[in-house]
Formats: sequence, C-alpha cells, structure tokens
Amino acid sequence: MKKFCKWRLNFLTKKAIKQLLVKDIATVAGTEAASLYNHIKNKQEILQVLLLAVAEKFNVAIDAISVKKIASKQKLKQIIEAHLEIAFEHRQSVHLILHDWKELEEEQKQTFLTLRNDYQNKFQKIIEDGIESGCLKNINPVLQLQHILSSLRWIYNPELYKKPVEINLEEYKETVLNLLFNGIF
Repeated sequence: MKKFCKWRLNFLTKKAIKQLLVKDIATVAGTEAASLYNHIKNKQEILQVLLLAVAEKFNVAIDAISVKKIASKQKLKQIIEAHLEIAFEHRQSVHLILHDWKELEEEQKQTFLTLRNDYQNKFQKIIEDGIESGCLKNINPVLQLQHILSSLRWIYNPELYKKPVEINLEEYKETVLNLLFNGIF
C-alpha cells in the first residue's frame, strides 16, 4: 500500500483529495477502478498513509533532537533543519498537511491532530527552554513557534517545485536559519 501511494503522489499534487475519484487514481495507475481495490480500500486509506507517515517522521525527528544535551538554540536549529529535510524529502505529500487532513475519517483525524499537537508542544517547549536559559529573546513562545512554522510551511507549496530553478536543500536550510536567527536587517 505504501509503495502504491508513493508511486502516485505526483497526481495528488494536481488535485485535492476531496476532488479525487478512485476512477481518476485508476486511470493514472493504468488500471480499472475495480482492480485498484486490490491495492487500496479507498482514497481515505491513501490520505491516511501519507499524512500519518509524515506526521510521525516529524515527531521522531523532534524526539531524537530534544533529548540531546545541547543548548536550546542548537536544538532549535537542528529541529528546523530536520523539519525542512523531512518536508523536502516528502514534498509530494507534505502539502496535504495544510488542508487535506480535514478529509480524514474521524479516528485518523484525531490521530493526526494528536501527532501535530505533540510536535508543536515539543517545539514550543524547546523555545520556552531557550527563553528561560537566555539564548532566545523573551518573546511570547507561541508567537515564536507560529512564526517559525509559518516560515517552514512555505516549502509545502507544490507550486514551488514546478519552477525550472532547482531547489538546493542545503542552501534553503542555511537561508531559513539565517532569516530566523539573524533577521533581514
């Protein structure tokens, strides 16, 4: 199932999951809709696999970084880098995080929201630790978190990858970190 989902992600960037018909997926897969059900139960399963896999990757990364015995500012930099790496690696499905999670069935939606909230709470805790230790400015940690996440979500935009200019992940990470930690002035 995961292999099938990954194989057909390009199609999902062109159509929202809500608009997607199993017939559309079958056409792209070069098969009949009835045959497609040998691989998937329904389009909900595709969405579930893609969204939960990415949400879990974000949490695994932040868990690994948050236990390190390093300064909060360094943890924050590593989390931002990891977030960008995951988003870049899964750029064909990560855009689903913004809106399509709402189309999940209730149980999967709650699982996704729990993963998202856990990630954001862990992220915010590192910001709070940084404020407490004096390595980050004493600015509302919720606002800092939302500002950082808003900056990182730009990479979710599927339109970004249609441009002829190749996105260099290392350069992108360096630029984002520079903007977030040093500003534009």
